[in-house]
Amino acid sequence: MRPGAGSPPPDGKTVWVTARGSNALLAFDAAELTTDPRPAPLTTVQVGTAPVGLIFVRGGSRIITADSNRFHTPGATTGLTVVDTRTALAGKPAELGRIQTGAFPREFTLSPEGKTLLVSDHDSHQIQAIDTATLP
Repeated sequence: MRPGAGSPPPDGKTVWVTARGSNALLAFDAAELTTDPRPAPLTTVQVGTAPVGLIFVRGGSRIITADSNRFHTPGATTGLTVVDTRTALAGKPAELGRIQTGAFPREFTLSPEGKTLLVSDHDSHQIQAIDTATLP
């Protein structure tokens, strides 16, 4: 499984997903997902507009969401949101910052050594490279 939407962080105990309609990042208990048809989220973090993807960086201590503004809502945000996973699971404000992108950031991948994050900006027809050492 690629590190993206719905993939578990390194501990395998928590599954994180984006909720495009509510502009949120949600965490669920992985074990509960297999036994409860309607599990409650462990936490919800508000992120930018219409997040469509996510990726773990820094060993799972950070999640970055691709906030697409897919439907081009006036006044809405497009870019990436950086979230501290431990702080989010503790129920505290966890947004560490935002990173500007081109239009409709969508997919991610990390370089093999994990030092460069590549982001596809779909509507800008470009790939953006971000040094993970500079993330908040």
